[in-house]
Amino acid sequence: MGNWWSRLFGVGAGKAGGEAAGEESEDMANTERWLVVGLGNPGPKYAGNRHNAGFLVVEALAGGERWKAHRAHAEVVETRLDGVPVVLARPRSVMNLSGGPVCGVARV
Repeated sequence: MGNWWSRLFGVGAGKAGGEAAGEESEDMANTERWLVVGLGNPGPKYAGNRHNAGFLVVEALAGGERWKAHRAHAEVVETRLDGVPVVLARPRSVMNLSGGPVCGVARV
C-alpha cells in the first residue's frame, strides 16, 4: 500500500510523529490494531463541506478499498498502513451524534 503519509498527501517521505516516513517503531509494529475515525456529516447536502475533512482523510487512507456497513451505524474499512492493522471508520450520523457509532466500532 505504500507509505500512508504519501497516500494521504501525495508527497514524498518526511518526518511524521518523530520518525522518518516509512519507518515503524517497534511499538507500532506490535500494536494489535488502530482505529482511525473520520468525522463529518453524511449525505449529499454536506458533500464538499469543510466540516467533512475527517471523511476525506479516512477516504484517502482507504485508498479506494470498499467500505462496509457496520452494525454501529458506521461504515468501516479494515486495512494496513505501514504494516499496522487499521480500522478506518466513518460514522453515518451527524458529527454531534457520532459518539455512539464511534464507541460501537471501538468495542468490536
